[in-house]
Amino acid sequence: MIDELAHLRPGHRGLADLFHDCLAKDQGAALDALPLDDRAADGPRALALDSMELLSIAGAVSQRFGLDLLGIDDYLLARRRFGDWIDLIIHGREKLAGTVDDGMVFFSSGSTGTPKPVRHHLDDLRAEIDGLIQGMGAPRRILSLVPSHHIYGFIFTILGAARAFPATPSSDHDGDALQRLDLRRQTPAALARQVQAGDWIIAHPGFWRLAAPRLAAMPQAVAISSTAPLDRDVAAQIMASGLIGYEIYGSTETAGLGLRRMDEPSFRLMDGWQRSAGEDEIHRADGRVADVQDHFIWDEDGRFRPDGRRDEAIQVLGINVYPAEIARLLETHPKVSKAAVRLMRPDEGDRLKAFVVPVDDLDPRSAQNLGDDLMHWCAQKLAPAQCPRSFTMGPALPRTGMGKAMDWVI
Repeated sequence: MIDELAHLRPGHRGLADLFHDCLAKDQGAALDALPLDDRAADGPRALALDSMELLSIAGAVSQRFGLDLLGIDDYLLARRRFGDWIDLIIHGREKLAGTVDDGMVFFSSGSTGTPKPVRHHLDDLRAEIDGLIQGMGAPRRILSLVPSHHIYGFIFTILGAARAFPATPSSDHDGDALQRLDLRRQTPAALARQVQAGDWIIAHPGFWRLAAPRLAAMPQAVAISSTAPLDRDVAAQIMASGLIGYEIYGSTETAGLGLRRMDEPSFRLMDGWQRSAGEDEIHRADGRVADVQDHFIWDEDGRFRPDGRRDEAIQVLGINVYPAEIARLLETHPKVSKAAVRLMRPDEGDRLKAFVVPVDDLDPRSAQNLGDDLMHWCAQKLAPAQCPRSFTMGPALPRTGMGKAMDWVI
């Protein structure tokens, strides 16, 4: 719901702040009573969703949890308190358990950059996390630095907790209540003070890049990274600190495909996956082929290394972004004639940069003002990972003597 509302209200943090405040104060009852629409004039603080926002979020919740398959999704519009939605989701999941529809939907950016739904059967995801627990050892606690509605976060922080800390009949709440910690609102430096032996730390390369230099003499815990390639020097820092590091290779479309220790050059296929006849194909035992976006180099022992993407996507903050699509969007701005978007060089940063040819010739001050305007304009139209963090102005896009597009220095 937080993620969906962020798309509907760019820059609005009210819902996220409200949820985190209630959870931090253990005010579950307050969340249950929370009105979702804008009709409540008194009582608990309302989210004040208008009719279109409510319809959009209800549709996303229904699709993700499979309520539409049961024909009970209309109840989301009839029952407009947060606790009612939780009860309806639990009811729906109980009805779907053990059926062919017992799955979850996650959303991925396709080749056009448009989010697309991808359904995964829960048996496949449970088998993946069970194999990882068997191979890496069950966690003592799970420290999460990733959102749990993305497939990587879901497998490790939701299913991982459920499989490692199952609820007991005598407990009034899930068995993972004290063993799963959400640290997304803490600094990388704070992580080192909280890690204990046996923990699993679930994070993405952007976080590890910031945290790795601050790690020293760490307890023997497991550091896990996914969503994008991890720089080898960052991986070396993690391993040198005493943490046992692993990288997961996969995507929203495939879930986990490969696993390697951070000091290994290649991934081994996870249980349930096999190499196909094609160089870039992997399939399950039942013949289902993985929808992979990379080329592979295979080692003689059956391990593999990704060797560049097939589409035009690049990874920023662990998210697929499409620079050509962003450049085309910039060219719709009335003051922009041409635009190019690239990933910053390692010495410049790890975000996107843009080169813009203005419609009119600009003096340096006017160019700076246009760059500031474009940064604000992008923030209203794009997700944070898609927004360029540097704008360079010039009379023509950078090209080589042969006329090919080339990089530029910020």
